Amino acid sequence: MNIVFSNHAKYRLNERKISVADVKQAIKNPSSKRADEYGMMMVRKNFSKKSLEVVYKVESNRIIIITAYFI
Repeated sequence: MNIVFSNHAKYRLNERKISVADVKQAIKNPSSKRADEYGMMMVRKNFSKKSLEVVYKVESNRIIIITAYFI
């Protein structure tokens, strides 16, 4: 499945110094995963010092990254 980054996600990753590799790792091997009432998926990946949360949606065999942030 292809991973596509929205313009908002690209901006936020740059602003928050989050790597594309970390986002992909969170999606492929999440520590937790849940869906919201709008069909958005939220995955959390626990790294050594921080946890990364990634919000995305699936459309036509594509994963569209909406945003990502450390918590």
